[in-house]
Amino acid sequence: SAFAGSGYFTIVSHPAGEGELQGLMDTGKVKLALVIPEGTQAHLDRGETAPLGIVVDGSDSQIASVGAGYASQIVARENQARLVAQGMSVDAPGIDARVRVLFNPTLAGVNSMIPGLAAAILLLSLMAIMSQAVVKERESGTLEQMFVTPIQRGEYLLGKVAPYTLLALGQLSLVALVGLFWFKVPFNGSFWVLALGLFLFMLTAIGMGL
Repeated sequence: SAFAGSGYFTIVSHPAGEGELQGLMDTGKVKLALVIPEGTQAHLDRGETAPLGIVVDGSDSQIASVGAGYASQIVARENQARLVAQGMSVDAPGIDARVRVLFNPTLAGVNSMIPGLAAAILLLSLMAIMSQAVVKERESGTLEQMFVTPIQRGEYLLGKVAPYTLLALGQLSLVALVGLFWFKVPFNGSFWVLALGLFLFMLTAIGMGL
């Protein structure tokens, strides 16, 4: 409770099930959850070990490791203070905090680095290449020559966008294959949802370059 008013922690009493908790983490509303099973106080009153769940969103390995460490320390400190207040040994049965990491159980940084690298490569390379291609055409005079041809604006844009879209697909495929087979980054979820999102992201980067 000492950390609750600092703005870094929010204490919410929410009887969420496992599916609902995962949904809250999917939407980014929750990064770390403290799961207190029903009957915890009864176990402690009987002098038994009471398991306590610390569920962490592992999509950001740095936040997950720091959050899990803080949560474990807070639980351990509160457990020790409770045992001392009851005149019991610190080795007596008490709260057993167990950390569970979702989405990235190993907390490997490469699991979030490779997807981020794919997006960064697409954004930087496509924007730079597209902008330079149009500028060089204007400098060399070929853009003005193309204006006097019967080519339509849509045809010109399609001819400009299509090659770089294929280039972006090649870059993305290379990064994905290296990430999956060399760095062993696991892939879970819908391939088509990911493909649609990346396609829209590529068109945005190409449009910014134009």
